[in-house]
Amino acid sequence: MSDNSRSQALLESWNSSFSKFDITSRASIIQFVTTLEHIAQALAQDKEVRVAVGAHTALWSDLRKLWRDLARVQLTFWDVEDEETDQSSNKDEDLRTVCGSLAKFTRNLVAGVPENQIRA
Repeated sequence: MSDNSRSQALLESWNSSFSKFDITSRASIIQFVTTLEHIAQALAQDKEVRVAVGAHTALWSDLRKLWRDLARVQLTFWDVEDEETDQSSNKDEDLRTVCGSLAKFTRNLVAGVPENQIRA
C-alpha cells in the first residue's frame, strides 16, 4: 500500500471513529481507543505517513476539540459529590485510557515533523 493510500485509510478511520465517539459510552470508548492505538502505531512507523496525515487541517481542529472536551470532562468529573462508586471508578479509568491513547496518537503524529509540531 502506498504512503498516500495508507494515509487516506488512516484519515478515514480517524474521521469515522471521531464522528461516532461518545465519551459517555464504554463501547464507544473501547472502539475509539482501539482506533487510536492502530493509527498511532502506523504513525510511529512512517514519517511520510505522519507528514501526509498531518497535512489535513480538519484533523487538527478535531484533535483540539477532543483534547478540550476531555479536559472539561475530567474537570467536571470531580464535581460529583457522591461517594465513589464502581461506576465512577470505571469512568475515571476510561477517561485515563482515552487520554493516554490520545497522547500517544498526538506524540506519534508530531514526532520528527516540524510542521505538525507547529500545528499542534
